[in-house]
Amino acid sequence: MEQLPPDLTVSFPRYFYENDYGSGIDIICGSFIYSHMIFPRANENGHRLRYQALAIKTALKELEQQDPKNYPEIMHVVIKETFGTHSTYCDILTQASFPSKGDGSLQSRAWQGILTGQILQGVLSTEKTLESVAASLNQALLMKPLEERADISCPSADNLIKNYWAPFKPVAHLWMAMQSFTLPEELDGIVRIDKAIKNETQVVGRDGWKGIVDEAESILHMAAGLQRKQTHKKLLDPEKSFRLKLI
Repeated sequence: MEQLPPDLTVSFPRYFYENDYGSGIDIICGSFIYSHMIFPRANENGHRLRYQALAIKTALKELEQQDPKNYPEIMHVVIKETFGTHSTYCDILTQASFPSKGDGSLQSRAWQGILTGQILQGVLSTEKTLESVAASLNQALLMKPLEERADISCPSADNLIKNYWAPFKPVAHLWMAMQSFTLPEELDGIVRIDKAIKNETQVVGRDGWKGIVDEAESILHMAAGLQRKQTHKKLLDPEKSFRLKLI
């Protein structure tokens, strides 16, 4: 059985969540959330750190241009809080690369998350079993034209439950929330959820990583109120799901 991440909460300064501090800070905040979304397993902390190192490198470039006066202090605090020392950050950054395609690539991991979010959405909207929703999703994938699914996997219903839903369950609400937003093209290999834009302009809420977190929290509340028919357990347990802790 997959272990859950050792700490399912990430502590964020409340003022970063409640105020706009510019894209540099938002890149860092968004990358910390997204690193857990694509690497949710307990034994993937090294992958999370490597992704965060890449994102911080991109963020620091923007911070240096936006706020050259305070840049050195911000850089020091961010690196110390995340990696302990600048030397450790540099060591991790030199290892911070992922396959461009196939297993282990960021695209492959994102696809697992996307399908997990679709499973959660299917269960919430129909109240059918996970197995039934997974079977319907598998059939929908197979119905896609060959050219559209050339670079994506079409896992079986059983595979969707065991290898997609099971490990990604703690972050399923975040992946479902992402479906309500449009993301820009990737830059430097980093998925910029800080630049996510709501698909429906009339919907109340924020753009960016803050909007995704808000939407995910609402989804988690709904999922916690729905019991699985076979086990009578919550579809998602808030105590076993990824959340932000504002400090």
